[in-house]
This record gives sequence, structure tokens and C-alpha cells, in this order.
Amino acid sequence: MSKKSENISQKTYVNQLRSEILAQITDEWTTKWSKNHGTHFTGITNLINQDFFFDALRIDIGLLLAPKWGDREAINRNISTDTICRFFDSDYEKTFSKNTLDVLAIYAGYEDYTEFKRQNANIPLAPIVNIYTLVSSPREIREIPKYIYEFPQRQKANRWRWAVFFTCFLAALGGYYYFYQYRPFRILSKAEISNIKFEIITKNNNYNPSKVTFAYDFSSLGVDSIQVFFGGNRGIREHQSETLTKKKGTYTFDFYKPGLYFIEIYHLNQRLKRIPVYLKSHGWACWYVNSDWINTNFPYKHFYVNQIMFLHPDKISNASHRNNYNQVIRKSEIFKISTDSLTLEYDLKYSPDDYAISCYDHTTVLSFDNNRKLFLIFGREGCNDFTPKNTYAFFNKELNEFRFSFPHIFYEWTHIKLQWKNKRIKLWLNNQLVNDATNDIPTGNLIDLTLESKGSAMYDNFLISNSYTQKIAFEDNFNTIPQNTTGY
Repeated sequence: MSKKSENISQKTYVNQLRSEILAQITDEWTTKWSKNHGTHFTGITNLINQDFFFDALRIDIGLLLAPKWGDREAINRNISTDTICRFFDSDYEKTFSKNTLDVLAIYAGYEDYTEFKRQNANIPLAPIVNIYTLVSSPREIREIPKYIYEFPQRQKANRWRWAVFFTCFLAALGGYYYFYQYRPFRILSKAEISNIKFEIITKNNNYNPSKVTFAYDFSSLGVDSIQVFFGGNRGIREHQSETLTKKKGTYTFDFYKPGLYFIEIYHLNQRLKRIPVYLKSHGWACWYVNSDWINTNFPYKHFYVNQIMFLHPDKISNASHRNNYNQVIRKSEIFKISTDSLTLEYDLKYSPDDYAISCYDHTTVLSFDNNRKLFLIFGREGCNDFTPKNTYAFFNKELNEFRFSFPHIFYEWTHIKLQWKNKRIKLWLNNQLVNDATNDIPTGNLIDLTLESKGSAMYDNFLISNSYTQKIAFEDNFNTIPQNTTGY
């Protein structure tokens, strides 16, 4: 290895290898990666799901290593997704193992990491030259042509011309940096954000599925694009975001699922706005969160079993999806009851141990027309941060969300009751008071009821009533199988 390669730091080589692999990913994006990871690639930090991409990249590296080393050695020597994540983090300071660098160098097209360093070390050094290295004696110095001595005089005489040239050059460079490097990528101020227009102008249907059209205008910001995220409205690997480069216009997106969603507008990593979108459901909407379908709703009458609502992984026709059975049932309608007088009751039975689920959770989400949500979460001890007894709900100001969380697993049928009354919010499990706290949640009308569990779960006897008059606002004991075959 040359002396030059010995003088180049390990970090410099790693940076060069990272640049070559990123260039390779960019070149292959349209043909290899765009289908599952987004139409455009502008950098690792802008990926919708980095972990998903890193896992796919690890598999692609393994496929390249297998013909070279054989399947067993390729599996043993392939690098993990965590290592890939650290490799693409330019701030990561620790060194990588020789095997890791060899694997990455092979993926970049080299024989191994040693060959990569050899090819990137042969950059010729520019020689240090001055006038005394060109001559060997004072006599030869005296015989240097006259124009060599006259050059400094001419340079001094034309100094003002050089000053003007460099001033113009620096001004042009500063203008380029401001308009093309700084201004489009700066952090926007609150005043600038307030000038962004992004609002709903039409919906072709108040029920899902529905095409929603937004009018937008960010022409006054001086940025080249904004990103729009659609709140997880579709399957996990489907089209979840859009980059808008036209600075003024309209954009239409079709919403598959009912409920209250928040469309989020981003400039780089800065969130600019959250716009609520609400769609009613025709009945109970049922789907599995982590399964990749075009329309994840099912005809809800298929889930009526023996006068209960029963969601089970066997309902998923594709067996490879059943390990992701995080299932949801949702009822989205105007319930005509507000938080200051709301009582919610239902029965639940769920045994997560039957499916080897280590960190169980069951969540009830109530959404209101003031764009606030309340999360009531039950989980296994050690898996969540639980709310101390008789403590008011934790409020996340950024998301406008309130959260209660309690340790409990529903091995047997349990009656859950949540009540707002007399400025208090109370929770009972099988008529045993679990929490009694001050109600700090602003008044709003209930528009959505969502329940989410991992694995299978059985639900029965939903009841929403007025806490003061006991007047029923909604009731479903699942004794009547619905005839609507379209469901959702």
C-alpha cells in the first residue's frame, strides 16, 4: 500500500465508501427500490420508513454475497440492519469491523475493503514548486527572463481590477448560496408558516372511501417543495405521502378508512401544519393495521360470531400477514354526546399469551369534533409508562392528545366503564373503581370510537349514554347480523 493511503484516515475512506453506495442506490432507485420505498430518492433521512429500507438493503446485499461465498457463509457474514443504520449516520464516530467494511466494499463493486482503499489511494500529489527549484545557481537566477521580474509590478498596477473581480465573484457566490442553498432549506418562522394555505375544498363523499381535494399555496415561502403526509390512512406500504413541487394548485387524495385523520405538512423535518380530515363509517369498520392491502376494510358482518364482535388472525387470507395481527374496529358517526356528560361501556375478552405476544396493549380512542383525542390504554406491566392512580390524563400539546394508561390483561370477560361527570373522569373495571381524576379535557362532541388490540379480541355490549340522564346515545350488542355486504 502506498504511503499516501497510510496517511488517509479511516473516516475518510468510510465517507468515500458511503458516497459510492449512496450513488449506486440513487442510480438503481427507479428500477430496484422505487416500488416499495417511494418514487424519488433524495437521501436516507427523507425515506418514509428507514427501517423498512435498511432491511430490504440487507437482503439485497445477501443476494449479492451468496454466489460469491455460498448461502451459509453469506448468511453468517452479512451485516445487520442496525449496522447499516450506523454506516449511513455520518456522525457515527466508532470504527466498523473488517468484515463489515469488506461486505460493504463488495456491494460497492470491489473485491474487498483492501482493494477499495488501494484504488482510492492512488491520487497523485501535486508537487510543491517555487522559483528556486527551477534553477540551480545565482547566475541562473540572474538570467531568468525579464518578464518574471516585471510580473509583480503589473499585478500591483492592476490590483483594483482584481479587487473588482473578486468582489463580484464573492457577491455572486453569496447570492447563489442564499437563494439556492440557504433560503430553500432554512427553518421557517411562525409568520412564514401562517401564510401557508392548505385546506379542504371538496369531498366527493362524507363516508369512506372518499376523494378529498385540497387547495394549497406556499409560493410566498421561497422553498422548492413541501411534503404532505396522509396520516396512515392506507395500508402500511402504500402511498402515504406526496412531495409538492408546484407552489400553488390543488391536490386530490382518496381516503380509504373512516375516522378522524390529521394531514401533516412538512418542510424538510419541520412540521408546518396539521389539517383534520373526518370521514364517517357505514357501520363498524374492521381491518388489520400492519397488513398491506389496497383497501383494508372488511364487510363487518363477517365478524359477528355468536352475538359478539370477534376479530381473529384467521380472517387474514394471506398467512404471511398473520404475525402482524394488530387489529382495529372503528365506529365513526356523530354520536350527539359531549365529553362533559359521556359514559362509555363495553365488554372485552382477550388472551395475548395464546399468540406469544410479549408486550400486550389494548387501546380505546375517543375522537371529538374539537380535533382532540383521548387514549385509554391497557398493557402488560413493564411494557408501558402507566398513569398513577387518580391522576388526570397526560396531555400531549403537540398532538392535542390526552392519554390514560393502566396495567391490565383481559383473560376473562371484563366490563369496562369510562365516565365524565361533575368535572371528574372515572374508570371502572368490573365495577371496581380504577381511576378518579379531575377532567381537564375541553368539551367536544364525540365523532369516532376506535378499539385496537394485538391478536384476536372479542367485544360485546357497547353502550354510550348520558352520565346525568342515562339516555342512550348508541348501543350495539351484536345480536342482529347486518345485511350491508359492503361494510366499512
